Amino acid sequence: MKIVWVGIAALCSLGAGCRQGEVPPAKPAAQEPAPPTVAPTPIPEPTEDDMRKQAPEPLLMEMWVTRPMVRPGGYRILADGTWWDYRDSRLVFEEDPSTQEQRARRVPIEEGWWDSECKLSEDELDKLKTTIRTSGVMDLPAETPPSPGGVIGGSDVFYTFEIDGRRHRIHFLGGGDEVPGPIDRLEELAAKVIFNSQQRWLRDRGEEHFPLVDY
Repeated sequence: MKIVWVGIAALCSLGAGCRQGEVPPAKPAAQEPAPPTVAPTPIPEPTEDDMRKQAPEPLLMEMWVTRPMVRPGGYRILADGTWWDYRDSRLVFEEDPSTQEQRARRVPIEEGWWDSECKLSEDELDKLKTTIRTSGVMDLPAETPPSPGGVIGGSDVFYTFEIDGRRHRIHFLGGGDEVPGPIDRLEELAAKVIFNSQQRWLRDRGEEHFPLVDY
């Protein structure tokens, strides 16, 4: 498996969700010298609409990772196709005064579940639901037997699925146990449809975006 959380983060930049951070400051006029520093843009306080302490419902699919001494993380796709991710920072994009190039700065925010503002299409949502029903993931054991060779420094990975009134949670050790095939396939599909939802969000706002991927 591509490891679960790393693979999703690489595709989706979950630290920023679908938001692109604050609008970068405009370039100074040619006759004016660039300012020596860029003042940080104030970060709005979390609101009930876009941040929650409790995981939002109703659930369709969730991935959750914990590891000693590290903040837990994950994402949750809801039954209506919206998705949330758990984080404690966001990316703010600003202009480097010395190069006039865009740079990203990670800014702490309140830890919790944040609304990505993105939503899967009807086809993507139907595909994900069908795959959950037919992949065999709902029949997997709740616990994966530990790796015979053991592992040091692994992460506890939990997947939870809810479909047709049934909820099923699966636990395995990331970096040690073999990832069950049905979960591997669903993780790949989830990564693609989340990525597509982000690119549509950017496209609809006239911002730079990547082509959608096949799933």
